[in-house]
Amino acid sequence: MKRLVTVLVAGTIGIGAAFAQGPHHPGPGHDRERLSDEERIEMRINRMQECLNLSDKQAGELKELLVSQNEKRQKAIADHRAEMQKMHEQNMADIEKILTPEQIGQWKEMKNHRDGHRPGPGNRPHHRHHPAPHHECCR
Repeated sequence: MKRLVTVLVAGTIGIGAAFAQGPHHPGPGHDRERLSDEERIEMRINRMQECLNLSDKQAGELKELLVSQNEKRQKAIADHRAEMQKMHEQNMADIEKILTPEQIGQWKEMKNHRDGHRPGPGNRPHHRHHPAPHHECCR
């Protein structure tokens, strides 16, 4: 029973960590994060036209293909996020079935304490340099 709770809590933390990760920032000199999908596709087509000497017809066909691929990718990402959210909610419900009402209250307090020490979106986790203080019961 204790092992099951440990596995469920570890899984829940792992899923929470996956949701907490912000977008990847490649570093200075990379403006790709600021470009829209359409702008990235246009840049890619222009580069391919220059390097591969594409005809206008080829460029148009490639643009249609890249736009279609981008739409499929965006849908897959949205579907994945929705699936992960469902799994997270189910994990929470499963854990709450195992814990007593008092333990649920303590667990939620622990989660709220932990969530208060997370960086905002797009920030690097600060725990690498400055670990967040643990909840009293976890020291």
